[in-house]
Amino acid sequence: MRILIHQAKIYCKRSPFHLQTMDLLIQDGNIVRIAANISADVDKMVEGEGLCVSAGWFDAFADFAEPGYGNRETLRSGSAAASAGGFTDVMLSPDTTPPVHNRSIVEFILSQTLPVNVHPLGSMLDDKGGLTEMYDMREGGALTFTNGSNPVMSAGLMLKVLQYTLPMQIPVVQVPGERKMISDGLMHEGIMSTKLGLAGIPAMAEELMIMRDIELVRYTSSPIHFTGVSTQKGLQLIQQAKAEGLPVTCSVAAYHTVFTDEDLATYNTHLKVFPPLRTTADREAVRAAVLSGVADSVASHHIPVHADEKLCEFNHAAPGMNTIQQVFSALRSWTNDIETIVERLTASRKIFTGHECIIAEGTPARLTMFYPDENYTFTKEMNRSLSTNNPFLNKSLTGKVAGIITENQIHFA
Repeated sequence: MRILIHQAKIYCKRSPFHLQTMDLLIQDGNIVRIAANISADVDKMVEGEGLCVSAGWFDAFADFAEPGYGNRETLRSGSAAASAGGFTDVMLSPDTTPPVHNRSIVEFILSQTLPVNVHPLGSMLDDKGGLTEMYDMREGGALTFTNGSNPVMSAGLMLKVLQYTLPMQIPVVQVPGERKMISDGLMHEGIMSTKLGLAGIPAMAEELMIMRDIELVRYTSSPIHFTGVSTQKGLQLIQQAKAEGLPVTCSVAAYHTVFTDEDLATYNTHLKVFPPLRTTADREAVRAAVLSGVADSVASHHIPVHADEKLCEFNHAAPGMNTIQQVFSALRSWTNDIETIVERLTASRKIFTGHECIIAEGTPARLTMFYPDENYTFTKEMNRSLSTNNPFLNKSLTGKVAGIITENQIHFA
């Protein structure tokens, strides 16, 4: 297939064409020519006023619910939503039934033909709380390991995980939150939780786990990646660890850059997430971390939840937000720095695979196309996910994805 992207502004800092408006000719899955004007017979052409193109966006944490929860999402519907959100690659949480704790489930996920490249994450712990066969899963294609939304509580077990994965030199993924401190918590512990009469989740629950795991990294020299970091102090701890030269990276959830605990004043269950929405000061710290690079990347933390689990009392609602199609728009709602947004949406590829996609002649075409200044309203007809637990529905947004190109195929949003 021959594809021509016509007059698109290129966002790729490591490309000689960075910030230039060019034509890109793609043939058989590779970029064969980049020039100011290209005349060629092609099968598909992409063009539009204000069109931009970057290396494919890489999501460091999402849940596509399969196997086990097909009423919430499937690999196919989740991939369709990811594609419409501009992601060419998605790392999948093992929070399924059964969990991704053996090689056969990893291989099942990788056997599917999907519009995006999915990267299954293997569970660190098995059903009995012991270590899984991580090396075998790695050999079967697991990108790295995590315990998903249920972080490893035992320092001893986390130590063993880091020691076991040290020879692999891949960062394991931790969603920080000391569960024994969370207990029956429903939202961030603070003034708003008191006003609303809802049990709180203290920021310290997240920060203590970050502190503990940094100490374990210092002891083992094994890399770790914290995702969903939501507090000012947690980010400071990570910044200090990086300054020390420890192999620590982190990502933040896009929705933590937009919403705060004050948005829960109406008991909107779509905003019940873990880690929870924090204070305005925390949100500003997360935004600053995105701009400064303390947050290496931005992840969707796409957790689809069936309507029955959201259309209920707040204390009974399941945590999770369907957001993978709005990550770019969420970031555009508070910053015009397109270069930084693209950097944060592509950075996880280098963190977890060790290589980058660069827009240059002769390189594979794994690309995201987007209109950074286009205004639109996200409607239910545009929702590609099976779930509707999406706080952006019927909202006016800025920053629209045009589509992705991967594996010699073009998928329009």
